[in-house]
Amino acid sequence: MDASTFEPIRLRVSRELIGLSQNQLAAMVGLSPAAISQFESGATRPSPETLDALGEALAVPVGFFSRP
Repeated sequence: MDASTFEPIRLRVSRELIGLSQNQLAAMVGLSPAAISQFESGATRPSPETLDALGEALAVPVGFFSRP
């Protein structure tokens, strides 16, 4: 998946559905909580490597983050 097709709401929804805070998700993928917040707000887009880590941590396929 190309990071330009990243849908920020998908990250927030998948994180909240499994009951993780931004801090917890950040720790799982080796990022700062601020980075997770920026991804969720759409201020920045994750790299392909970060998308892979987020998908693994949240148990969703990477393509999940590109659906509208």
